[in-house]
Amino acid sequence: MKRRFLAIVVVISVLLIALLPGFTASANVAVTVQIDGETVVFADQNPIVIEGRTFVPVRGVFERMGFDVSWDPAARQVRMSGDSEIIITIGSNVFTTDGVSYILDAPAITIGGRTMLPLHMLIESVGYRLSWDAGASTVRIISGQAVPPAQEAISFDPGSLMINVRDLNAAMLAGTENLIVIGIINPASEQVEGSAASRAIDGAYLLWRPDYSSGGSEAAISPAVTGMRRSVAHMEELLSRSGAAADSQIVVYSADAMHDAARFVWQLRMLGHERAWYIDGGINAWYAAGFPTGNGIRLAQQPIISQYRAPNYDPTDYDATIYDVINALENPDEWVVLDTRSLAEYNGERTGASTGAFGTGRIAGSVHIDWTDAVDPDTRQIRPVAELEELYLDAINGRRVITYCQSGVRSAHTWMVLVDVLGLENVWNYEGSWIEWSYAASEFSDYPGQRVLELTEEWYDNNGEI
Repeated sequence: MKRRFLAIVVVISVLLIALLPGFTASANVAVTVQIDGETVVFADQNPIVIEGRTFVPVRGVFERMGFDVSWDPAARQVRMSGDSEIIITIGSNVFTTDGVSYILDAPAITIGGRTMLPLHMLIESVGYRLSWDAGASTVRIISGQAVPPAQEAISFDPGSLMINVRDLNAAMLAGTENLIVIGIINPASEQVEGSAASRAIDGAYLLWRPDYSSGGSEAAISPAVTGMRRSVAHMEELLSRSGAAADSQIVVYSADAMHDAARFVWQLRMLGHERAWYIDGGINAWYAAGFPTGNGIRLAQQPIISQYRAPNYDPTDYDATIYDVINALENPDEWVVLDTRSLAEYNGERTGASTGAFGTGRIAGSVHIDWTDAVDPDTRQIRPVAELEELYLDAINGRRVITYCQSGVRSAHTWMVLVDVLGLENVWNYEGSWIEWSYAASEFSDYPGQRVLELTEEWYDNNGEI
């Protein structure tokens, strides 16, 4: 069994070279692979990088690990027999280990008579621990049977809102105490193979919007307004199910759009929990780095295991009310309101994001900067500071900022970018956003409704919720 484990780990370690963050693989780059502190020597053909994927020479790796490798030309299959039997079919993106099928991220191929393939999906079935030393260009693999080298527990910078996947992986490898990872992932996709819900960061809890936001919030001007934060008591109970304490390091991630993680970090910071961070690039960056994944744990379904209490709940430092927005619009020399929705929403068009609102339009005088403009579309990571400065600073022009969107989710992402990356101090997220604003505009008989209607452009009253 140990021989099988080491063989698979060696192949995986080679594959990870092309997946580790900040590293671009090529045939000429010398990368060291260590297993339990011992350097692996590749005496045979080195891996080959094709279109960003590392293909591993099957025979050269597995024969050195004690497997018998044979070739079936009729079936175009490679069979490797040892403690386990692995069958690989040329041109197929599926292989089997002891009869269990795995999906490759690219089909097996032959180069110079040698069978080559990537084995990324095997990461899911191997119990190992991994770190990447960029300075030494070294992949360090620790088997489950080895004692990991001593590492200091990692504490993230409380002055920042964001961390990267390399730091989180290192913290998990170091066994950092009071570290809680939460994925803001829609569980509806849990049964979809390869989805973020089915391949969570190993050991992470999963939440979705109804778990932490809803209608009927006391923070809204009406119970009809949806998408607002749940009560402090509800959040305390929810976090108690993770075993959280006031000094816990809570790391939050999401998938693809990424704004949901920013919204949850914003809520945690409002509770006074300063040790809360957003993973830049989220699960997309975690997958790209080849770090271990597993089954997510639905946090709302867990028993209460601690008595979490909000350290210092104070929404005034983070949340703008509808009255704050009115004041900002009446003092444009001191304030700017940023509309972070899509251009279609800003222009008053009804879109798929309009659900929950009571009409279409925009807040008068607001400046439109789509939240996605701050994100690289390929990596899903925040753009460089210079690009963000060009995007935002002229529009802000030294003024205080209020961000808004449909329900305070996308605008929370822009809030985070302005505060954490650009270092701006006077920034608030309008949680009620367009849902609350449009409700007030549709109920214009009472204040603030009449004033809100006066401060609305491209308004179309839907006479009820869209």
